Amino acid sequence: MAQNVGLQTAFIVRPGKTLYPNAAQPDYIENDLPELASILLDTPLIKGNSNE
Repeated sequence: MAQNVGLQTAFIVRPGKTLYPNAAQPDYIENDLPELASILLDTPLIKGNSNE
């Protein structure tokens, strides 16, 4: 649902957890939260979402 309104999604791989086969693939699939955070910190903000 999040992707349907333009939000990015992520899945963190954990033992026993799998992606839903009938759902859209997330934008990011990472092994842990620090790895995902590192990638997201390098991702530019979407224009129009800053409070400047």
